[in-house]
Amino acid sequence: MCRLKVIKERIVQDGRPIIAAGVGGFALIFLLGWLGESLNQPLVLGSFGATCVLVFGFPDLPFSRPRNVILGHALTSFIGLVCLTLLDATPWSMALAVAAGIMAMMATKTVHPPAGSNPVISSRRIRPGAFCSRRP
Repeated sequence: MCRLKVIKERIVQDGRPIIAAGVGGFALIFLLGWLGESLNQPLVLGSFGATCVLVFGFPDLPFSRPRNVILGHALTSFIGLVCLTLLDATPWSMALAVAAGIMAMMATKTVHPPAGSNPVISSRRIRPGAFCSRRP
C-alpha cells in the first residue's frame, strides 16, 4: 500500500509540468493554425510539433531558447526555400538545404533540432516560387 501512495504522489507532482506542456503545445499550434486561416497563409509546419515538445516539455535545454527556436526555424526555412527556388525539388537539393541549414545553425549558435526538417518539408509541400504568392 505504501508503494501505491508513492506512485500517486509522483503522478501528482510530475503531472503539473506534463499538463502545462500539453496546454502550451495546444495553445501555440491552435493560435498559429487560427492565425494562418485568418490570414489565408499556411503558418504551421510539421516541425512545430517537435518544437512544442522542446519548448514546453524541456524549457531549460539550450535547444529550447527563444533565440534558437526563432532563428533556427528562420534560417533553415530561408535556406530550404532558396534551394527549392534555385535547384527545384530534388533529393540533391533537399540534402544540400538540410546540410546548409545544419551548418548555418551551428555557425550562428542557434541550433534547434526540429528546424532541421524545414528544408525537407518545404521541398515536399511547396512548389518553386509559391512562397511569394497567396493561396487561392
